[in-house]
Amino acid sequence: MSRRNNGRMQIALGLLAALLTTASAAAGLAIECPQGEAGPKLSLIYTPDAMSVTDGKGTVSLSASIQGDPAGIFTLYGSGPMDAMMPDAAALDECLAAKLAGQGVTAADADMLAYVSNACRLKLTPSGSVQKVQAQLTLTSIDKGKAMLFIQRQYLTPSAVTRKPLQLDEFPTSSCEVMGIP
Repeated sequence: MSRRNNGRMQIALGLLAALLTTASAAAGLAIECPQGEAGPKLSLIYTPDAMSVTDGKGTVSLSASIQGDPAGIFTLYGSGPMDAMMPDAAALDECLAAKLAGQGVTAADADMLAYVSNACRLKLTPSGSVQKVQAQLTLTSIDKGKAMLFIQRQYLTPSAVTRKPLQLDEFPTSSCEVMGIP
């Protein structure tokens, strides 16, 4: 084989590899995240620019993007409005005000606010209701076939305590199984 043909073959193989990688990323991912023994599993289907999230309350579509290689190490981001079980906003404000006053701090202390708001979330969620929220899901895979899911949910209306919509973080993060291309 001449050098010229060898060079063409290398270019063709490079293009084929790039197309296969792009096709793999374009096809999407299927991911399942158990939510503890009592809760339903969370199923995520990623296709370019969209993430379908299914749980016990139904299915919602979020805008999504991915960084990295879907067949290995990657981070998948999804965001948008969805329904979620949330503490009553007025009860959460009351809990926050009492706990912050008890600690001698104000809502301006971001670290304390995050800690206290999540403590109030755990206390109040069982008596909460399904509400429309702005959600952010971040799924990070550093081990092929496994990923961690971090969920943030933000109220749409401002808090009486902070004057801004409160964000509640889901703890602990969920360990998920990356099933591959759906």
